[in-house]
Amino acid sequence: MNNKVIVFWGLIIILLVLTIYYIGVKHKNELKYISLKEDVKVATNKYINDYKKELPLEITTEELEEKGYIEELILDDKICEADIKVNKLLLWKNYEIKFTCINKEKIH
Repeated sequence: MNNKVIVFWGLIIILLVLTIYYIGVKHKNELKYISLKEDVKVATNKYINDYKKELPLEITTEELEEKGYIEELILDDKICEADIKVNKLLLWKNYEIKFTCINKEKIH
């Protein structure tokens, strides 16, 4: 192979790796919340189905905890709560979840 082709593909690979690294660093905090968001969505959906709630709906994770749909949300050394807004878009539900997290140390 020609050296120019090898250098070209080497630069492409390095560029792709750096781009993936940059995206990972930039969105690191958001990635931590993915599993929490999924837990909240599942609990909210079950709550809506059990109580036959009409949409749009606004609820908090504190209410879901009180009714036994979800346990306390813990992320690293933080306790989290979320405000959840559920709207209906045609046949699907749209979940808007806003988290508020505080260190466990600040609670005590």
